[in-house]
Amino acid sequence: MKKSLLFIAVGLVLFVDSSWAEATKTNSDAIKAKNKIKEAGDTTVINKSGSKIFSRVETEWFKKGYNASMVKNYDEAAEYYKKAIAINPNYADAYANLGVNYMQQEKFDEAISNLKEAIKIDPMNAGAHFNLGLVYDKKGKIDEAIFEYEKTIDIDPCFAKAYQNLGIVYFDKNLKSMAAECFYQASLLFLEQDNIEGALKAHYALTLTESEELEQALSEKLFPEQNQKQSAP
Repeated sequence: MKKSLLFIAVGLVLFVDSSWAEATKTNSDAIKAKNKIKEAGDTTVINKSGSKIFSRVETEWFKKGYNASMVKNYDEAAEYYKKAIAINPNYADAYANLGVNYMQQEKFDEAISNLKEAIKIDPMNAGAHFNLGLVYDKKGKIDEAIFEYEKTIDIDPCFAKAYQNLGIVYFDKNLKSMAAECFYQASLLFLEQDNIEGALKAHYALTLTESEELEQALSEKLFPEQNQKQSAP
């Protein structure tokens, strides 16, 4: 099912040497929204679900799964993640990455099953909630997607990508004022995170909602020099 999404993000987590490492960025689809919104961005989700102690064996299988996913060896990656889970059935991040692995193959039912298992083990795993929202979005289950994006924000109020995708869903439902609020928050968060590209894209999306007051407020933050020149006598 083709969706008019401005941004689509797939999140991968990697646990290495007791630290969290950023996953390689995944290119998203460039799809027009209502024949106006366009240009998808490269995005990455990083999630730390809490302090855990893992054995060397299971983390090695996990890393092999991650590396295989990065070169699109999805079947191989799935086997590695399953080996990690067999050693530790409570390995939430292995379930989460296995779910993403299936999502990348458009095996959405398998993706949902594994992401739900990750959330069952670790309900505060914001990345798993976000990716579950993405899967529901792809399947056209909009209400479920909204719930998961909102849950992501509840867990992590600074999760800019959750705001942006929630805004897209609202925009597609013609709930422009709600979409505008989400795009506004997304842009502010991207700006705080020094993600200027993300902030500008969220600003562009906001302009399509015809919310002049929010657009003006955001423009003043994004383009302070321009606004100072316009207000100068």
